[in-house]
Amino acid sequence: SATIHSQPIKITSHTQLNSALLKTTINLTGKNVLLFQSPEYSVYGTPDIHIKANTKKANLWGKITIPHANITPIQSTNIITLPTADIQYKHTAAKTSDPYPISISLDVALGKSIFIQTSGIKGFVTGNIYLRRSDNKPLFANGNISLIKGTFQAYGNTLNISPHSALIFSNSLLTHPNLSITATKKIQAASSINNQGLANRSTTVGIKVSGSIHHPKLTLFSIPATLNSNQILSLLVLGYTRQDQSNSSSTNQSLLNALSALKLTQTGLSSANSQGIMNKIQNTLGISELDINTQTSIDALGNKINSTPQTSLVVSKFLTKKIHVKYIKDLSSMSPVDIFQAIFFINDTWSIRASTSISASHSGTQASLSNNTFYNGVDLIYTMKKN
Repeated sequence: SATIHSQPIKITSHTQLNSALLKTTINLTGKNVLLFQSPEYSVYGTPDIHIKANTKKANLWGKITIPHANITPIQSTNIITLPTADIQYKHTAAKTSDPYPISISLDVALGKSIFIQTSGIKGFVTGNIYLRRSDNKPLFANGNISLIKGTFQAYGNTLNISPHSALIFSNSLLTHPNLSITATKKIQAASSINNQGLANRSTTVGIKVSGSIHHPKLTLFSIPATLNSNQILSLLVLGYTRQDQSNSSSTNQSLLNALSALKLTQTGLSSANSQGIMNKIQNTLGISELDINTQTSIDALGNKINSTPQTSLVVSKFLTKKIHVKYIKDLSSMSPVDIFQAIFFINDTWSIRASTSISASHSGTQASLSNNTFYNGVDLIYTMKKN
């Protein structure tokens, strides 16, 4: 017997030393035991597991209940891998002997305090799966893992995951579940987007995710089912319809949502081989930077000056090795500011920056150029590099 984080765990074993195969039986029981802990995973379980083993093979069976866990794996994106044909090995690895055969027959029951955050999905899951493995064959699973409460990030918006959404295992590999996920968002339409009249009515738009976890398929839908895919996408990305563009604040927020959507790799589902739409636009246009920056102003003591972070769109390009031009578009304030900068690099440490800021006036629906306020400035910048 032993304790792990003050929780008891009991292990009993018996080995027949007079047997040539050293036949061994092991029983493991416990309650709310910390099974695994790392910065990305924290799993507690109540195991009731039995093992029969000898020098040639082992059998594992039983049940494990996981009452609570925290699963937040780090998502790696924009990873580029070489094709297999381009990889050459100088020395062939020595052939290893067959691994020790282990057969598994295990029931896994998930409680209602299993938190997961990965691939755009954030929330709590529960369910039951049955794991089985014959000797050294892959691990197969049967059962469902249901999302009981959660959200799904797609097109720069947060959608609510509907009940009955699940990861489904139908005698499939444990790493290849099928998806059956529905996520929706209710949007108050301020004006109609077609002749059927949706003014002043709430419209529910959503996404259905099906297929395998490695090759998901996304389908757009709406309630009532009167919108086509382009109209649904407009509501999801921009948050408004073609005629619902009444003020600069909503337009800026919609632009922010759209640009945030561009930064996603595959509408919320990460892909290790995808560079993302934002990078593709950047490469196509030949610009040096295309990004959304969020900054919070703080004082000398580290206190926030403004409760609302400043968000801006940044586009820049090197015209030559020494001349860099940049455009910054404010997306967060009611009086947006456009900033144009030209930077001339004298050498590795000295540079000159010329800036022009344009603060728009909102006295009317559309501000004329004469009503804007211009600010000009020139800075001499010294850069000190520290190794």
